[in-house]
Amino acid sequence: MTHRSAAGTKPRSRAPTEGEEPQLASVLRLARECRYEQAHTHQVTRLALDLFEQLRSLHQLGERERFWLKCAGLLHDIGWIEGQQRHHKTVLRLDIGTNSIRLLIARINPNHTYATLTQQKETVRLGEGEFLQHRLRPPAMQRAVQVCMRFARMARSFGARKIIAVATAACREARNRRQFVSRLKREAQLDVHVPVQALRPRPNAGTPAGPRGALRRRPCSASPSEPP
Repeated sequence: MTHRSAAGTKPRSRAPTEGEEPQLASVLRLARECRYEQAHTHQVTRLALDLFEQLRSLHQLGERERFWLKCAGLLHDIGWIEGQQRHHKTVLRLDIGTNSIRLLIARINPNHTYATLTQQKETVRLGEGEFLQHRLRPPAMQRAVQVCMRFARMARSFGARKIIAVATAACREARNRRQFVSRLKREAQLDVHVPVQALRPRPNAGTPAGPRGALRRRPCSASPSEPP
């Protein structure tokens, strides 16, 4: 929960102390040398100091910490001097599903927005035939590994610094999922996360399932020898 300051009040500000003045001047000089975007930088700094004041009762930090936060706000964007490719963060999201693999590559901008660079989807039928024995079949694993290798190369060509790979239902419920994840690590250099969830027991084919997975009993017909 965010604590707001009293209505009509503004975050208190103070002039830098005698010892802080040369430090603040050095910070501003470095920011100017790095061609910082003045309007954006000062807006972010104001918002940071506003939050600092609103949350004082929680963090109980003092004026010295507030000063360092101000300096950090003024310098937070100077990495831009390294150029767009090195300053922006490019991330990849890879979803390995039962039927298809989805790829999303996005660039995280300095103002904390993002831009989608590419989205792709490839059908691999990873869960094909799995539900009979709860095992991923070798042809299905091979198709998925090849697609993941191609998507990983594409992500790195975009300069992706972080790759988030998640395998869902088909992989999670397969008994040989560790073998599949190891192949992705070895052949595609991907660390794949498999969410841990409780597995629901599946009813046998042709057996109707009732509430909570219980088997429904068929009503017994009355025997001719029994009274109605």
